[in-house]
Amino acid sequence: MNDKRAVRSLYIVWTVAGVMLGFAIAGRHTYAFYIALRWVCFTTFVYSALVCFRCGLAPFFFGALAVLFNPLVQFHFSRATWQVLDIISLALIILSGNTFWKELKLPDNLTQSLKALGWLSVGVAVAAFLVVRGAHVFQVMRGGATVSGRVLETFQEERENDTTGAYGIVTIAVYEFSVRGNRFTGRTEEDYQAGDSIEIEYNPRNPTQNRAKGDSEPISNYFILLIFGGAFSYYAVSRAIQLRNNPIS
Repeated sequence: MNDKRAVRSLYIVWTVAGVMLGFAIAGRHTYAFYIALRWVCFTTFVYSALVCFRCGLAPFFFGALAVLFNPLVQFHFSRATWQVLDIISLALIILSGNTFWKELKLPDNLTQSLKALGWLSVGVAVAAFLVVRGAHVFQVMRGGATVSGRVLETFQEERENDTTGAYGIVTIAVYEFSVRGNRFTGRTEEDYQAGDSIEIEYNPRNPTQNRAKGDSEPISNYFILLIFGGAFSYYAVSRAIQLRNNPIS
């Protein structure tokens, strides 16, 4: 491929999509954010597939992701499934960025150094995120103390239910509880009504780390992130070490 402009534009759309996918993986967002994510990923993957085809590369993976993310005839999966797809999509963008880098025709030594730095940065960032997230989830699941709280309100969101995986209107309960005279809040998808009493497990050192008793969502979601994120982090760091130990003479 001789058109550098198309390759440079790929890096622009990949950066935008990659940042949004990173936010999607890291936490929970509004329904509007996920609709925007669908459109961004759909257009990014369609364009990527076309450029791959033009370069003589197989466009299958980008084409498949474009179909899954398309906002016109939507596929509906559980939150856990979407997190896996987000991780796979982000990994594909990073790997493709590595593949297309040679089309920018930078000096070989600079290219290899930048690749090593990029892989190392991404690998360390993912590992750091997993550690911080794991510590948070551990404290939430560990609890250490229980207290009775009260459901303040319930509201509805249009998205996947974390428990059943069904797509549609999900009812979320916002609860409040007090510890040493200070008030704290949390939320759960368990079936409650405003005014209901609810038992809360929380970290005595940091009551903001809390959950409704019996709610296993935090740990199940984290294990999925740990498996895929850990594998990717290991690959990224290993790739950086390989590039660093094999300089171009």
